[in-house]
Amino acid sequence: MRIARPRPIVNVIAALSFSTAAIGAQSPAPPESPQPLDLKPGLWEVVKVTTILNHQMNLEQIFAQYTPSQRDKLIADIRAKEDTPHPNTQKGNLCFPKQEPAMTALIVYAANDCSRTVTASAQASGMHVVCPTKAQNTAASSAIVEQTSHFELIDAENFTGTISAHESSDALKMNADIRFTGHWLRDTCGPAPLPPGQAVPISVSTARIGNRYEIHIQNQTAQPVTAYAFQISGLGGQGSTRFVDARLDGAQPIKPHGGAAQYFPDGVPVATGAVIAGVFADGTAVGEPKTLAELMGRRVSRLRALKAISTILCEAERKGQDPGSVVQRLQSPAPYTDPSDIAMLSNVYTGTFVNLAERMKHNGGGPPMSIEQAMQNVTSQSAALALDPVRDPGGKLYITPDLMPQACAASSR
Repeated sequence: MRIARPRPIVNVIAALSFSTAAIGAQSPAPPESPQPLDLKPGLWEVVKVTTILNHQMNLEQIFAQYTPSQRDKLIADIRAKEDTPHPNTQKGNLCFPKQEPAMTALIVYAANDCSRTVTASAQASGMHVVCPTKAQNTAASSAIVEQTSHFELIDAENFTGTISAHESSDALKMNADIRFTGHWLRDTCGPAPLPPGQAVPISVSTARIGNRYEIHIQNQTAQPVTAYAFQISGLGGQGSTRFVDARLDGAQPIKPHGGAAQYFPDGVPVATGAVIAGVFADGTAVGEPKTLAELMGRRVSRLRALKAISTILCEAERKGQDPGSVVQRLQSPAPYTDPSDIAMLSNVYTGTFVNLAERMKHNGGGPPMSIEQAMQNVTSQSAALALDPVRDPGGKLYITPDLMPQACAASSR
């Protein structure tokens, strides 16, 4: 059974996502585009609610081989599903630079062969577009796609908007309704500045080399940096946080007054960056409290996993099992949820099992790692994680002796 698949409107919806890549690739608005609303430049929080309804128009033909009662039931079931809205809500941040029309980040501009009607002022902005679409391998119009957008200024820090898109063809009718609410957050598009006392003495600069972006991290202290979290914002304002930990990764800390670089794939635009938490070799930890807790939580999760792995290794040693059976156990760890219920920390725990299994199998290209060598690896990793005496806000050490794996008891065999 072949059901017609929606095409044009789906492309419209895809272009309205909160993707920094999509926004960064926006072409300049055509001459007949809405006048930008009188919005404050800076970082905006935008909530988008999308509802799409599809109506297949040739169901009787598709189900012609069924009996009338079967056909009626199938069509009724499909119509019931088609008529049930399933709104999809997304929230994201968008950067509206002062020098660019704000709505170009939200409004999709149609192809040149579409008719376009524009109504615009500093308080309200709208556009109505009608486009014929071409059937594949023919010059004839096979459908009509219609799009109406309307954005209205509530005040300089708030706006609402709607985009309605409709496709009509012999095989399909499709309606998409997208509703926006926007609220101004601040006049800078980078990460929010940390309050006094949480400022991290690690600076960030961004550089573009060809189509590739780099972030350069600079340690401004006399202590090595062993872990840090940095927040980046794309050209569209969408942000993400990345964690780097030399103790977890087996890498070298950033030397006193030294630097490091983070690289991004070609075409990933980075507008701004800031380090929001940092851990130093002397146990000093500064930055946003929640992020600091997550930085140290990653170490604690790794230690919990290493302790559980040491129990498996000791048991295998005691029973005289071969390394291959240990690898099989490590490759299929029991389901685990971190006590904090943070997925990232659960993934760190589970990934520790899988990573050691790979090390035992391949061992740097040499013969498979023995159980004794695997235990040495566990001990070495654990010792590295305990090097920095970092304390939580209550003064308690994050890494305590009870988290550390213990040596295997002497075998009685």
